[in-house]
Amino acid sequence: MIWRRGISMVEVTISMVIVSIMSMGVIQMTAVSARTRALSTDRVRGLALANDLLAEIQTKHWADPIGGVGSFGVGAGEYDGTTRTAYNDVDDYEGWKQSPPLEIDGDPIPGFDGWTRSVKVEYALVSGGDVVTSGSFETGKLITVTVLRNGRLIAEVSAYRSLAWDDAEQQAFPASGEVIE
Repeated sequence: MIWRRGISMVEVTISMVIVSIMSMGVIQMTAVSARTRALSTDRVRGLALANDLLAEIQTKHWADPIGGVGSFGVGAGEYDGTTRTAYNDVDDYEGWKQSPPLEIDGDPIPGFDGWTRSVKVEYALVSGGDVVTSGSFETGKLITVTVLRNGRLIAEVSAYRSLAWDDAEQQAFPASGEVIE
């Protein structure tokens, strides 16, 4: 009997099947990795957009300095259709939505086509460590900023803003010429 060294056609075929299956797995893992990296990048960019707008809102008064506490929403002359420079209190942002996102002065933020930012402001109070919303006047407002990309939720951030914070800020930093007794 003659023994030949080498591999048979069956062994070659089995090896090719095994290598093909492994290659498909690697390709699928690469695709999943690319999608995950893109979603992670979107999340970081979305959180930055949301936090920037939330920081802007938090610099505003709790209540309208002209209209007072009873005034909720954008007052006459506070919004010109593009800029938010005349917004003077937190609830001016209630129901605000913009796509693509713009800076406060109306300049476009580059690289955010297909992105949308929106804001919800509602009366709230802190109860037992939780923020509870209500439809009536309380001593606080819950601000929620939502960021979408092509209709998909990317980020949502919230902050509680109290009337007491405004009062404390006024006492710590009075308006020019104002005397605190």
